[in-house]
Amino acid sequence: MATPAEATSEGTNALEICGTLRAHTAASASAEGSLRIGSRTYPVATGVGAGSGGVEVAVGRDLCATASIGLTSGRLVRYLFFPMLSGDRVCGNLIRPTAVDSFAMRSDFGELTLQRATQAVGLDNPGMRVCYAYQVDGGTGDLVATAKVPVRDNFSDREHLTRCGTVKAYVPATATSSGQITIGSALFRIDAGTVYTGDPAGDRTDRTTVGQAMCVISTLDTGGDIVEYLTRAMDSNITATASAYTLPSASNPGIAILSYQSRFELRIPAALDATLDLARSTYCFSIAVDANGDMTASAVAPCSPGVAAGGGTATPTVTASPPTSASVSPTPTPSLTLAPSPSLVAAASPTTTPGEPGAPEFLVVVGVALVAVAGLVRYLLRRWLPR
Repeated sequence: MATPAEATSEGTNALEICGTLRAHTAASASAEGSLRIGSRTYPVATGVGAGSGGVEVAVGRDLCATASIGLTSGRLVRYLFFPMLSGDRVCGNLIRPTAVDSFAMRSDFGELTLQRATQAVGLDNPGMRVCYAYQVDGGTGDLVATAKVPVRDNFSDREHLTRCGTVKAYVPATATSSGQITIGSALFRIDAGTVYTGDPAGDRTDRTTVGQAMCVISTLDTGGDIVEYLTRAMDSNITATASAYTLPSASNPGIAILSYQSRFELRIPAALDATLDLARSTYCFSIAVDANGDMTASAVAPCSPGVAAGGGTATPTVTASPPTSASVSPTPTPSLTLAPSPSLVAAASPTTTPGEPGAPEFLVVVGVALVAVAGLVRYLLRRWLPR
């Protein structure tokens, strides 16, 4: 798909928009479209089509849309409909009050705006992890926060984070003192009493090695400290769809956010920026670490069969964190009652990197080879053995 003129060379932000669908006009190849959910209206860039996450798109229905919006143009350059939130709460990291009667927070699928039912609905400091009871206002169709509720300790409300790069420092926590881990340019504190989680279904040995390129997959508490984690070797390839993109500057690389739920970041060198439309597309990258030790895209790599570079949908092979109920995922995923969360279980699972044959393809090849060998043996026996 060609890049819409409005989206060319501009950064994007990730949005989650929930409420009553009031109007939707699809964009065409030559004309913009429009999306109105509740009291908010968003123009849709020329040539951008809507995706569906399994919900009937009908005016009057309560639903959610995840989107990438141009920071300069204000146009949606990628959007996908999902069913309305379920459960008793919506969770995220508070960004800022947008007005006296509304506020925004970073949820699993992007920046989510809620109206305040009353001024009694309290707000924390920006960056804090918060949860709110919610409802859709019958008059405006907007998502409304009705009460602040506690962030539960069973990890389903918690924030999940993935970071990849060179391990520069690592001090495990003890029962009485906190630890820390530095990946590239980012330092994270490990809460006192937190032990290395590992793969609940496999290796639980802590193999974190200073100087090695690794990924840390973690769950954070309300203050941003790690309360469960595992580390694994960093892959040499990644396939993912960007939800938000910060353009590179003269001195800094671009930053692509490749996973809504974990804010998984990939640095994009200026040399690659002109070849990509990261606002809404799926790409396969060869990855490395830069001078700061942060994971960076080194080249656009060929994608394996079934993955369309520059379009389509894919699951990041490095993040491997499923949607969590932080933001009350439109498609709820079961959480474990014991410490390791589903995100850690999934992240520890082996993945197939672009270019590798999958198991079904391998079995087909083996089967064909066995049939050919059997046929050859039968032919030779019939030709040379006495009848």
